[in-house]
Amino acid sequence: MESKLFRKGYVMPAKKNIIKLNQNGFLTIDFSFAILFSVGISVIFFVLAFTLSTAEIAQYIAFSIGRTYSAGHVNRESQKELANLKWNQLMNQSRMGKLFKQGWFELSKDNPFIRSGHQGEIFTGYTSQPEGLRLITTGVRLVFKTNLFDLKLGNLGSTNPTGETFTAKVTGFMMRNPNQEECQNFMEVQKRHRAIIELDKRYQNYDRSPGSNEKYAPMEDNGC
Repeated sequence: MESKLFRKGYVMPAKKNIIKLNQNGFLTIDFSFAILFSVGISVIFFVLAFTLSTAEIAQYIAFSIGRTYSAGHVNRESQKELANLKWNQLMNQSRMGKLFKQGWFELSKDNPFIRSGHQGEIFTGYTSQPEGLRLITTGVRLVFKTNLFDLKLGNLGSTNPTGETFTAKVTGFMMRNPNQEECQNFMEVQKRHRAIIELDKRYQNYDRSPGSNEKYAPMEDNGC
């Protein structure tokens, strides 16, 4: 009997201890990992979007301070005082300043904070434009920091393995308008005024010397 089975190509199965693997819960592991991965990616995109939105607010603050500083005034020191006054107003008296006092974001003055362009006073570290065109690096510069990128997403790891705070420079670069002192000193407004007064006796009614018409005062036009 046994030889006939072998001749016909049949093989008698051997008796083995068959162990059935328990696969219950295998899909649960995949589902949990997918949920964890999706939540982690969602958090990263939320942090990135919120950070970029806050950076735009920081950019507006820098532009507002730079625009205030660029306007003409009595002298350079008074222009700086106006810039500092605008900084205090935006950071302490507006709702925008509260965004940088919650611990997530920080906005501070850079060192240096202001560069006037007077006698070559500019912000360094910037590359000039090609063909000899100079890049405007005068105005104000702030430091923007965010702590939201310091995340630990479980098995996905940390978004900030080095532990360094993300930092960026926020600038409000624009040319500064000449002030009254610069116009009078460099453009010689007083000398030109005196020359006009001495052209004809009729102009002496507008002289600024003692006893003259006090209602008239010479001034520069359109930033000298």
